[in-house]
Amino acid sequence: MIQEGAYCTTSCSPGTAGGAASLGDQAGKLYTLAGGGFAIYVNPGTAQAFTATGTNITQATFTSFAKGALHRVGKVS
Repeated sequence: MIQEGAYCTTSCSPGTAGGAASLGDQAGKLYTLAGGGFAIYVNPGTAQAFTATGTNITQATFTSFAKGALHRVGKVS
């Protein structure tokens, strides 16, 4: 699932921080979710915030998909 918007401003993830990750061409932070799965947060709390979450997937597959299979369409301002 991919979400956009400033709905998360502080402690965004009920999980464990796992380091840097990319969502397309955007730099973000990877989390392992407490209930299983993974999330990547990019610019949380801003108008250009994005969150990608995935369950029933390996970390390697999730981060690979989030980085390489997504491409920006249009301009983010």
